This record gives sequence, C-alpha cells and structure tokens, in this order.
Amino acid sequence: MKYILLFVSLTSLHAHTLKELLNSAPHLSQTRISSYQTQAKIAQQEAQLANAMPTLAVDMGSAQDIFGNEGGEYMVSFSQQLQAPFAFSAKNQALHARTKALQASHEHSLRAFKLELALLYHQGCVDYERITHLNTLLDGEEKAHSALQEAFNLGEIARTSLLFYHMEHLKHQALQAQYATQYQATLSALQAYVPTVKTLACTDMMAPSATPEINTHTPSYLHALEYEAQSYKSQSDVEQSWLSSLTYGISYAHEIDKTRLGAQLSLPLGTLSTQKEAKRTQALYTKQALQASYETLKAQIDVKTATHQRMLKEHFKRYEMYTKEMLPLAYELETLTRLALLEGEASVMESLDATRSYLTTFLEMLENKRAYYDALFALFTLTDTTIGD
Repeated sequence: MKYILLFVSLTSLHAHTLKELLNSAPHLSQTRISSYQTQAKIAQQEAQLANAMPTLAVDMGSAQDIFGNEGGEYMVSFSQQLQAPFAFSAKNQALHARTKALQASHEHSLRAFKLELALLYHQGCVDYERITHLNTLLDGEEKAHSALQEAFNLGEIARTSLLFYHMEHLKHQALQAQYATQYQATLSALQAYVPTVKTLACTDMMAPSATPEINTHTPSYLHALEYEAQSYKSQSDVEQSWLSSLTYGISYAHEIDKTRLGAQLSLPLGTLSTQKEAKRTQALYTKQALQASYETLKAQIDVKTATHQRMLKEHFKRYEMYTKEMLPLAYELETLTRLALLEGEASVMESLDATRSYLTTFLEMLENKRAYYDALFALFTLTDTTIGD
C-alpha cells in the first residue's frame, strides 16, 4: 500500500499529456543541440565553397646600393584564392547534396526522439495501470484476511489454504514493489528529457490496432545515405575538372633606386600529379560504398518491417482475446461469486480466488499491452513514421 500512496499523491500535480510531451520536443536541450550541430556542419560545408579570405602582406627593410646610398625598402602584396566559378556547378551540387544529407539525418533524429518520448509515456501509463489494479487485488486480500483467519479458527478451511493465501499475498506485494520501481524508472527516463514531468495524464494513449498507419515512403535516414552518395559523385566531378581553383595576386615594391609593380596568377596543375586522380578514385569508391550500404539497409528494413508487423498483429490478437473474451468471463465469474458469498452460497476463499483470477488476468492483459507498445514504437522508428503532427 505504501507504494501506491505515492502515485495517488502525484495526481494532484499537473499531469503531462502525450501531446504536451511531443510539442515540447523541438525546444528540449537534446533537440536544440542536434539542431545547432547540424547548422554548424552546414555552415562548414558552405565555407569550403566560398572564395578564400584575401591576404595582404607587407615586407619592410633597409638596403644600400652600389654607390653607398642607404634607404628603406618595402613591398605590399595582395592575393586571393578563387573557388568560383571554377568547377562551380559540381562543387555546388556536392554542397547541396551534403546539406540535404545533414538535414535528413537531423529530421530522423527529431522523429526518433519524439518516438522515444511517446514510448516512455505509454510504458509509464501501462505501469501505472498495473500498479492501480494490483493495489485493488491487495486491498481485497487484506480485507479477506480476518475472514479467512476466522474460517480457519472455526475449522472451515485447512491451514494449508491459509498458508497458500498468505504466500500469494506476499508474492503480490513483491510484484507491487517491482511495478513501482519500473514506473519510477520510466518516469525518471522521461524527466531526464523533460524535467518538469511529475506524473502522466494517460488520457491520450494510442489505441492498439492490428494495422497501425506507418510511413510507406523511404525513411529519411536512407535519404541521408542517398544524398551523401550524390555528394561524392559530384566531388569526383570536381576532381576530374582540369581547373578547380585559381589564385591571383598583385604587388607593389619600392626599392632604393626603383619601384616595381607585379601581378601573379597561380594555376593548380593537377594533370601533372597523381594526387588529383587518387582523390577522384577515393570519391568514386566512397560513393559506391554508400550506394551498397543504401541497398543493404533498404533490404534489411523491408525484412524487419514485415517481422515487426507480424509481431504487432500477434500482440494485438492476444490483446483482443483478453479484452473481448477472457476478461469479460473472469469479471462475470468474480461478480457471481461475490453475490454467492453474500447469499451464503460461496466461501470467502472462493470469492477471493475469483477476484484474484479476474485481476491477474487483467495484469496479464496489461503485460501484453506493454509488449504491444514496445513493438509498435520499434516499427515506427524503423519506418521513420511521424506522430503528433
């Protein structure tokens, strides 16, 4: 009973709904960190495409000519490396593909994070429901204790029946403690993401279904691989270009007896080195590796999706069997036995057994319901399904 009083007291606090948790996801620290990191990586990619910062150099000194005249000399030079417009189309395509890959990965991370919050919410709600119904069972057992003790004293039941009752009661108390610990662990996991969560409303849980609606399009994390492969294809085109950048410079030099004005133009002669071809080969092989990973992962997703869907249907079938067949029968038996007890046609032990049968069947249903939600959100994560939008 001590465990349950804690949870009942929490109902006076604000109870978070699933919608509130999902709406808070974009503003949580974990999501903001991921967003900032993605934007930083995109900016880094854009910086590589931009023209290099101009360089200004000044060189000063003193000298003496052949006639013995002394004086100061200096040189001022200005230079800059230009990325555009050389192989600009291929560079821009590579940048665009990498940006799309980073954005797709971030989108998947946000969806997966929302799904994790939703899973914890459903697990916590099922755990709380288990505690509530087990508490009802324990209350019934405690109320029946004095009646059973009196029946034993009158010789109406054997000591073995009394000991069996006591043993079952202790088992249920231990199970209550286990469920309470599990609920607290789930709540703590939610609080690690949303510190303001104190208790859960459990009014907007997703209803179990044999065929929940899932994303049938290509998952964003697969798109990320696809875009990354495209970026390396464009990068290989950059390396294939005979002129990928150019550096220009101008200079002015003042000497003792003359001044000089100069201009410089630097071209990378990639055709005279194997480095450019090696970079192109590396880009092509990386692209092929990413494409192979894409095809392999896509095939694995198809197989795992079918497996999760089968598991989900099995969990739902058992859930339906509990809610539509077993629980109504157990409830009817419990009701009839309780009425028979009031009319003196059933014993306290028979009534207690019927109540136990109903509530333990209910706990089995909740155990199956929790397994259903585990499989459901695993399927949602695998297929990159969006919820709460």
